[in-house]
Amino acid sequence: LTEVKPDYPPEARRLGLEGVVVLRVGVDRRGEVRSVRVLRGAGHGFDDAAVRALWRAKWRAARTLDGRAVDVQFNYRYTFQDNR
Repeated sequence: LTEVKPDYPPEARRLGLEGVVVLRVGVDRRGEVRSVRVLRGAGHGFDDAAVRALWRAKWRAARTLDGRAVDVQFNYRYTFQDNR
């Protein structure tokens, strides 16, 4: 429902770094984020920025074929590119 763009880490921007962070996200049957775990980090503040952004995101609950809301886990990727 709401994608949150992470803040670009100031140190990484200053150094001209870019990176990709892959996270595992758990969303409950109400669409609330319940867990966020870094699967593949990029360091330099990218990981923390990605985790903070995902905790603020809003999701629609996953549903079974018969319409029941269910808890779900999925991978999510943030790509940090310095587009100044």
